[in-house]
Amino acid sequence: VGVVEGICEYIESVAPERPVRLIYNPVNTDLFQPLPQDAVDEFKSEHAEIFGDPDRTVFLYCGVHSNAIDLWTAIRALRILKSRTEAFVFVFIGYGEQKEGIQRYAEEHGLLNNVAFLPYQPRSELLKYICAADFCYSSTSSKPIYQMVVPTKMCEYMACNKFVVAVHECPFADRVAAAGNALVLPPGNENAVAEALCDLVSAGRKDRPAVTSRDYILAHHSVDCFRGQILSLFGEWVDSPAGD
Repeated sequence: VGVVEGICEYIESVAPERPVRLIYNPVNTDLFQPLPQDAVDEFKSEHAEIFGDPDRTVFLYCGVHSNAIDLWTAIRALRILKSRTEAFVFVFIGYGEQKEGIQRYAEEHGLLNNVAFLPYQPRSELLKYICAADFCYSSTSSKPIYQMVVPTKMCEYMACNKFVVAVHECPFADRVAAAGNALVLPPGNENAVAEALCDLVSAGRKDRPAVTSRDYILAHHSVDCFRGQILSLFGEWVDSPAGD
């Protein structure tokens, strides 16, 4: 069993005589789910420094700030975006080896009115930030190994029914984009990211894309889906007792 296409391809290359099954890791859709609108509105009012201006589009990244994620592309894109519009806030939540550098870059280039850096948040609070944001951001570096991933963070955003700005080069991101739930951009290209973010800001709330990303996760990446695939696999090997 492989959890991504690339692992299945590798197994097939080294053990062609063995059957291989692709079964994606599941997302906890009971934990990651949309919150009631009144709870989201209350959270926004409590954090007016980020969500208080209805004319500003809020983007959110939460997770490790590591070299594998390449948030340098994001922060450089935000510098370009700020030269075109002030109507946005980009929230970074989490820690990692890139955080100090990108925070210093934001300070040096006058981005702090449009960029917020928050520390690690308890899962319950993190869910509120995700649900309150207009769009969520997911990325990896351009190294070939990341071309086979199924980004966990992207799946968690989608379980909350969020449209994702996906700076990835992988089949999963392409499939989600084809379903209308993500915008896929090339890793390492801050100009392309800035252009895409600018288009989302300019579109305004009325013209934002319809999102069915939670339905996609429930259909393909839920715990129930995972359980069904595992049981189906075991059922091919074991004769179940009558009535089970």
